[in-house]
Amino acid sequence: MDGEATRKKFAVFCSLALFIFSALSVAIHPSIVELEDPFTPLESTRSTDTDGDNVSDVDDSCPNGATGWNSTSFTDHDSDGCRDSDEDSDDDNDGVADGIDDCPIGVLGWTSSTSTDHDSDGCRDTAPEDDDDDNDSISDANDDCPMGEIGWTPTTSSDHDSDGCKDDTNEDLDDDNDGQPDAFDDCPTGELNWISSTATDHDDDGCQDSSEDTDDDNDGVDDGLDACTPGDRGWTSNAGTDYDSDGCQDSSEDTDDDDDSVLDAADDCETGDMNWVPSPSTDYDSDGCQDSSEDADDDNDGVTDGSDDCPTGDLSWISTPATDNDGDGCQDASAEDDDDDNDGIADGSDGCPTGDVGWSPSSSTDYDSDGCQDSGEDDDDDNDGVLDLAPDVCQTGDLGWISTPSTDYDGDGCQDNSEDEDKDNDGVNDDDDDCPTGSLNWVSSSATDNDGDG
Repeated sequence: MDGEATRKKFAVFCSLALFIFSALSVAIHPSIVELEDPFTPLESTRSTDTDGDNVSDVDDSCPNGATGWNSTSFTDHDSDGCRDSDEDSDDDNDGVADGIDDCPIGVLGWTSSTSTDHDSDGCRDTAPEDDDDDNDSISDANDDCPMGEIGWTPTTSSDHDSDGCKDDTNEDLDDDNDGQPDAFDDCPTGELNWISSTATDHDDDGCQDSSEDTDDDNDGVDDGLDACTPGDRGWTSNAGTDYDSDGCQDSSEDTDDDDDSVLDAADDCETGDMNWVPSPSTDYDSDGCQDSSEDADDDNDGVTDGSDDCPTGDLSWISTPATDNDGDGCQDASAEDDDDDNDGIADGSDGCPTGDVGWSPSSSTDYDSDGCQDSGEDDDDDNDGVLDLAPDVCQTGDLGWISTPSTDYDGDGCQDNSEDEDKDNDGVNDDDDDCPTGSLNWVSSSATDNDGDG
């Protein structure tokens, strides 16, 4: 095309020069002057076609080439006068030899370069003829790096997500295409065809919760052992943060830190023994403390088991002087304590059921065995019906009787038929008293009893 334009311009220039020269010749020498046609040599050259291929020698890249053929779009794709089948090594004249040109008879009028032919395959990138600009076997339409690395072939090991970007280079920063950059992805070549989100990847680690992530909340406890999955994020289970190692953070999401089935709010041993199940036999008062090891007051009555005569006694009460007179851990008002003052005498037989504590009845401390201590709380030590300070002349006298006029004529607390030698208390022994049960409230004297006979 450039040679044709030059030829036409040259012809116009010669015609103009011939016209001027002829005019001058006639004006100076009116005689007829004969000039040679200036186009004759040019036309002669243009018409020269040494190899007879219908391409003039000036336009023929192979002017002395093969004979016996004509240049057409089928035999000479780039119309350069060189027959494609044998003498033209670059049929489309793109600068890429046919032997390495994937489009040997491709688009014309361009030259292969890094900007027009990224993979140097002889197919123009911007034209429909090259649908894989980087020659990685992934079409540009499906290639996230259409003009990426060259000289490689995608495989599951080099391009995990088949996105056309080479995994081991900076062109693919998310090898499994899950939305989590490889630098922050614990499964950089993990499951495909999913996107990391709070619903699919709770801990945002790039591992799909439903299949490849065995610790969805990344707390260090496997999902199979984690009672809170997916639970709190941003913490790690240890003895200080997760006492029972159940994967639930004690400070926020675990309502039973020692996993004994007693909620922390009701558990007196929040971080107590583990690996046991509370029951009436293991945790009598249901306080979350195991009776056999960590509970010093099994019935929670305020009396430690070592001092409690009823260690697994009544529940829901507290031992006080009013409810537990002897402080033995047995509730006085119920059937569990039948000796409220712990004096060894059952309440039913004790004249002082809630009497003095800290003493033991004996003949010297409780003469009549009525459960009342003689020295302080018993005002009738022999229980004869006559108070010791009445006075009872026989304070620790006969037992098992009651003072009446027939048994104790003078009411002095001494039984007449056994221990009282002066029944009418007149100062004369019965043996010498002619009136042993005589008048009372007088004393025999020379003035009152002249003969002293009582």
